[in-house]
Amino acid sequence: MRPRPATPKTPNASPPAPSPHATTNRRRPRIAPGSPPEHLRRTSAAAAKSQHGASRRLSFRRRTPTPPAAHALSFLVKQERRMTTRTRIHIAAAAACLYALAAFAPAHAQHDHNHNHDHDHQHAEKPSPADALTAAETPDTPAGHALRWIIDALRAGRIDTAGRFSDDFLEAVTENRLRTVLMGLASGSEGYVLIRVDETDPHNLVGVARARSDGSAWRILLSTETEEPHRINGLLFQPAPRELVGTLTGWDDADDAMHALDAESVSLYVARVGDDGELHAVHALNENEHLAIGSAFKLWILGALAEKIRNAEAAWDEPLAIDEDFKSLPSGVMQDLPHGATAPLAEYALKMISISDNTATDHLLRRVGRDNAHAWMTLRTKAHERNTPFLATREFFTIKLSMDGELLDRYADADAPTRARMLNDEVYFGQPSPLLIQAWTKPQRIDEVEWFASAAELARTLAELRTIGQSDDMRPLAEALTTNPGVPLDDEHWQRAWFKGGSEPGVLNLTWIAERNDGETFAVVLTANDTKQPINEAMAVGAAQRIFEHLQSID
Repeated sequence: MRPRPATPKTPNASPPAPSPHATTNRRRPRIAPGSPPEHLRRTSAAAAKSQHGASRRLSFRRRTPTPPAAHALSFLVKQERRMTTRTRIHIAAAAACLYALAAFAPAHAQHDHNHNHDHDHQHAEKPSPADALTAAETPDTPAGHALRWIIDALRAGRIDTAGRFSDDFLEAVTENRLRTVLMGLASGSEGYVLIRVDETDPHNLVGVARARSDGSAWRILLSTETEEPHRINGLLFQPAPRELVGTLTGWDDADDAMHALDAESVSLYVARVGDDGELHAVHALNENEHLAIGSAFKLWILGALAEKIRNAEAAWDEPLAIDEDFKSLPSGVMQDLPHGATAPLAEYALKMISISDNTATDHLLRRVGRDNAHAWMTLRTKAHERNTPFLATREFFTIKLSMDGELLDRYADADAPTRARMLNDEVYFGQPSPLLIQAWTKPQRIDEVEWFASAAELARTLAELRTIGQSDDMRPLAEALTTNPGVPLDDEHWQRAWFKGGSEPGVLNLTWIAERNDGETFAVVLTANDTKQPINEAMAVGAAQRIFEHLQSID
């Protein structure tokens, strides 16, 4: 199955563009590494030499690297003791897509090409928020001494683990892998400031530290053996964005937290969701401004799929084969499946939403039809003209990561009919270069080549999908939207969250509907755009967590 032009059948549908239903004898290039063009070669080489992207992250093996801002890292080696003396070692390496696309590790200073052509302009270096912090003292205990060693080692950038970790720990994680993780945390951080230590006993504590380079916050959970020499037998590094934002005493504080992102455009919409699915605003900041939303556009594809299923034109258990022509870049895992492998539509939907799988997305777009997805979107956002033609993720990556350094500008400057012809020609026959991914650290025409909606429109869309998902025949839709809650919510107050987010450099969207244990339900949508610099994603997530804390006590 390969696309060919199809004429729209709805009044507001996109101009002719490759239809996912059609067949043609044209062959499409497979996504494969290649040499970067001259305009990005220098920064690609610098990124390749840097250990920023790979060393601090534990990720699944892929044929292509993951686009920036796509994963949050949580590295856990935890020892649990039962009633017996036997010990179980649990290892978790989590690489979860946040808001599609979140990176909390300290950033290296990098320079790369910007398609805004602002070659000579450089943003002034801002002092790190960590510079003004007072360092906390480590306890004079075995766990405290171990934590002090970790903080000192990360600052020095020299990790000598000899004699520091228990045998059971090192059976689970080799010293080489452990050093790689610790060096990844050290690289680019300029050291860490320990700002708080909570010790439960001499052998167990939780520390909070912030990187001097960018102020990013981390929780460090640590435990030691009770017997000398008190080696480390449990260690967890966890992003702690909540620590970056103070407690909210009112909605003015929420607005302040959004403005503290220092982004050109921000929006916030908080609403109570009625039993009928109607939204009743609680607080709003620029809620009707149409901004780029990243992978949150996948809600429209899910909606179009649900419509087809309700009309008996598709089924959740219908098998769909992987087509090499529709494979995209990560995030996701389905790009690693062989050509011809099948999975039910329910699995494609689950992966498209819960881990923002781009290959799953493009296959579902092909299955429901570009025109149908566009028509479903058109009824739910006034920004439908900016979303025309309706881009697949592979097309998006091909445009922004092309070996042709002028393709993005040509596409961004074109009208909708010309864009549609480009999708059917040079974009179709082009391919995104995985070698350019790590060089993609700054916004690239995000106000022109993206997917667009307002915060209020996204809240209404997710509320509609939640209502659809409450019927028995739409359980796979509900599972897709509730598997990944986006952020950890306090289960004493919240029972379930429906979530989708998205990002690229300069774009961040977080969209929730969260159900409180007392039956109250709230929509929360945050969006930030900046055409010149990346969004502080960790601070935005911290603001969202504080908003949910504030909503816990609202009647």
